[in-house]
Amino acid sequence: MRLLFSAILTVLAAVVAYRIYQVLERPLPDDVENPSQLRWIDELGRIANILETSSKAIGFNPATKPVKSLVDIGFSLVLNPTFWRKAADNIKVANAVYGNVPVITFTPGELASLTSPRPVMVYFHGGGWTWFSAGSYNVPLRTLASKTQFVIVAVDYRTAPQAAFPAAYDDCLAVTKHVVDNAKKLNYRSDLIIVAGDGSGGNLAASVAIEMKEKIAMQLLISPALQILNLGTPSYQDMNDVLPGVTNPRREITHWLNYANLDQEPGFIDDMLNNVHASKHLHEVYKDFFDSKKRIPAHMNVSERHTLPHVRTKFGTAYKLDKFVTDVRFSPMMIRNTKGIPNAYFISCHYDVLRDEAIMYGHRLLESGVKVKFRHYPSAFHGFVLFAGSSFWKFPVSDKALNELVDFLQFQYFNVRKDRRE
Repeated sequence: MRLLFSAILTVLAAVVAYRIYQVLERPLPDDVENPSQLRWIDELGRIANILETSSKAIGFNPATKPVKSLVDIGFSLVLNPTFWRKAADNIKVANAVYGNVPVITFTPGELASLTSPRPVMVYFHGGGWTWFSAGSYNVPLRTLASKTQFVIVAVDYRTAPQAAFPAAYDDCLAVTKHVVDNAKKLNYRSDLIIVAGDGSGGNLAASVAIEMKEKIAMQLLISPALQILNLGTPSYQDMNDVLPGVTNPRREITHWLNYANLDQEPGFIDDMLNNVHASKHLHEVYKDFFDSKKRIPAHMNVSERHTLPHVRTKFGTAYKLDKFVTDVRFSPMMIRNTKGIPNAYFISCHYDVLRDEAIMYGHRLLESGVKVKFRHYPSAFHGFVLFAGSSFWKFPVSDKALNELVDFLQFQYFNVRKDRRE
């Protein structure tokens, strides 16, 4: 028995040692920063991918509440293993309920004592509408509040699969409306309300901005997920196996299907990977939105590929997905008339499946007269902004992106600095 136990331990040790060797020797693009740390972030994502795929293969959806709680803890540790960040020590954190939705507010100490109204950013966290929470974003949101000197209202919206579309959108819209309608009571500046989010949170911010376009000063979209009509964009083609633990088409598609409550539909993932999931008619109507030769400026030099044309449709899949494809609450990029949409600040990065739809949507907003500031980071990866100011993970491009956002906000809304002196 002891010999068997020893043999099992030896085999396990060998497997672990070999996996560590694979991680250490795994090739990465030459231009990424701190590849030794990025390899481990990618490895954590690969492990999560394997666990999620394996669970679903045996008929178990891993996105249960207990698992989500564990993932939240793990994600918080990844963002900042030391639990504390001195740069954000002056942040007052409080729980509240806005529009019957739980939120967490992050108020810089300098603003907490102000009698004059304060600028506010309503923030929607990422995680594919399925994972994470406002609480797991504690560290990056403390940093964001500290750097920008905005009050951050982080929305703890309902997540899939327990609450599918439009639950998350409805919650985010309810909180934003509450902030707008009660700005005076909450001591917020009604002329300086920003909606923001990353990934799926960027999707929610873009959708809410469309609905609340007359009340919102700006939308901050960080690597936003904006559409599911054409999954043959250059970035969907480019990001198959570069950093699959960080970003890959299958993971993104899984998140979309979770949100639509179609994650149990057999064959849908493969149909979307093959880009045959939407009707020919919709591809024809909206093809201009995805024209990479027109919508992705050549000087950005993001890819040598171009958006794949529509070839065929899997009608059974299209029958169930078409209604989501054109619903701007679900796919905000599909809005036909972009005039009057709030000014936008985009943050995109090269190593991201979602890269090109952000560029394409931003181009259309510019074309219709919306003021757009676009910041693209060629050496960065999906989610990189969350590591800004990190006490453990060191990616200078993350700090650069946050500092450039802060500079823009201070310049564009110069009286924010005046608030800080009052």
